[in-house]
Amino acid sequence: MVSMGLSLFVLGMAVICLLAAPAMVWGRKVKVSRQIVIYGLPAAMLLTILTLWLGRGELDRFFIHEIVLSFGLAPVVAVGTVLGLAFWAAAGAVFAAFCPGKPAFLLAACLGLAGTGISFFEFLLSVRAGALAGCCCYALVWLLGCMGLALPRKKVMPDPGTAETGTVMQERVLPAGFLLLLSEPFKGGKLPVPAGEELRMGRDAAYCHLIMDLPEMPPCLCGVRWLEQRNTYLITCYADDGLLYEDGQPLPVNCSVEAKPGQTFFCGPTGQALFQTG
Repeated sequence: MVSMGLSLFVLGMAVICLLAAPAMVWGRKVKVSRQIVIYGLPAAMLLTILTLWLGRGELDRFFIHEIVLSFGLAPVVAVGTVLGLAFWAAAGAVFAAFCPGKPAFLLAACLGLAGTGISFFEFLLSVRAGALAGCCCYALVWLLGCMGLALPRKKVMPDPGTAETGTVMQERVLPAGFLLLLSEPFKGGKLPVPAGEELRMGRDAAYCHLIMDLPEMPPCLCGVRWLEQRNTYLITCYADDGLLYEDGQPLPVNCSVEAKPGQTFFCGPTGQALFQTG
């Protein structure tokens, strides 16, 4: 009888181990397997705890009467083993619920395989329904744990707030707006216009950033801002007839007008080209 039971035990454990292969294939191939493992594993462990609690009388009798007599263990060791199964099942359920990952899946796989073997061995010796139910619950934990171990690493999705194309990234690292200077001695130079700042030009260094030593140049001719969101420029003229459009029309004094990139502006008193928006 013992030899037959041992043979059935070895055969049953071999079948359980072989079932792990389809579970691992499922974990790698099926899209919903991650959700099944994350939610199913804690549920299976809780079901195992419930089965242990409902069948605690059968487990007590099995360990005390069968294991103690067969292997010479002390009754306190047998009872501790029963309590240990419940403790590890509870710990595994909490671990899998709050920290689903490879360590939790490995713990579940080990716990499921050990519990399946013990429950199945009890069922062979005692032929009790509680032992069979415990065996099924532990087998489910074992399969889900193996499935979890086979899950591919979760892809880290880029943050929508920082995900940008190469073109946008290139725009971010380049200078903000800029002016192409058309008058001497700065002709051909590019003057950056950072977003949120006004670049002023004129004759007086107390008011202006760019000093232009030209005939009849006012102390402060104009100010230029770059509107980052619109990619346009805000031009403010501070002198009467000091700044002209390409068609010769003067810009209104102390009023801001919006200009697109590529527009050229001229000095009113001399008619000389001053700058072009970039």
